[in-house]
Amino acid sequence: MSGPDRQPTLLEDLETLQRNLKELESVKSYVQVIHRALSLRCGQSNDSSFLELMQCWEHHSEAAIRQAQNFSSHASVSDYGLLQTFVSRLIDKCAVADHALGQQPLHLVTFLQTLRDRTWADIKSSLFV
Repeated sequence: MSGPDRQPTLLEDLETLQRNLKELESVKSYVQVIHRALSLRCGQSNDSSFLELMQCWEHHSEAAIRQAQNFSSHASVSDYGLLQTFVSRLIDKCAVADHALGQQPLHLVTFLQTLRDRTWADIKSSLFV
């Protein structure tokens, strides 16, 4: 084992890299969930690749956020149904995981619930205008 005045060993470096990789994979999954939910909200029920998501985020993040905030008239009740199913399944899975680990709910759950509720409100308001 390395001491305070020694360089880390090869094994310690590998363990650190493994921990970093797991953290990055968790972040990637988190972002993919958000992307899928926003795509469903905007009436884009087809999946796009993670690379496309990252390119959009890097170069057009403001435009992507504006598009998600301004509910598109392309979205339909069937798209909302897909969003509702997606959100419900994720909330259920997160609740089971949080309970098993004794953790507080993720902010992701609150975000998804708010997104689902705002989408439904936007659909209703566009129907009754």
